[in-house]
Amino acid sequence: MASLLLIDDEAHILRAVQRLLVRSGVATLAASSGAEALALLETHAVSSVVCDFRMPLMNGVEVLAQVRARRPRVGRIIMTGQADARVLAEARANGTIHRVIDKPFVQGDLLAAVVEAQAIAQTSGDDARPGSSAGAHPQPAR
Repeated sequence: MASLLLIDDEAHILRAVQRLLVRSGVATLAASSGAEALALLETHAVSSVVCDFRMPLMNGVEVLAQVRARRPRVGRIIMTGQADARVLAEARANGTIHRVIDKPFVQGDLLAAVVEAQAIAQTSGDDARPGSSAGAHPQPAR
């Protein structure tokens, strides 16, 4: 079974969102940076990605552009409390992101976005992990 990949550089937010998703029955992998997330993407089955926008070294749009290049069928959601509206509009228009969730988020809105992202992955074919149908193993947030 493919997992959702959650990316946020703020440990307390990463843990809180991961707890919410796990309680809702979503298998979740967690990463605290874009580089860590891209490494997990190479070794785990991932159906969707939820990524923070503001992070050091690589912002969320840059991370999700890399995810799209590697796994085009994976559902991509960006979370933001402070984002450049023009950058997000462009990322949506060119298909880099499927959905934007504002922080602080309403739990139901985030869960609905996750269901939508997972549906994107399912309807566009299995692209979770090239060459393998092996499932991911949830990892604790750091």
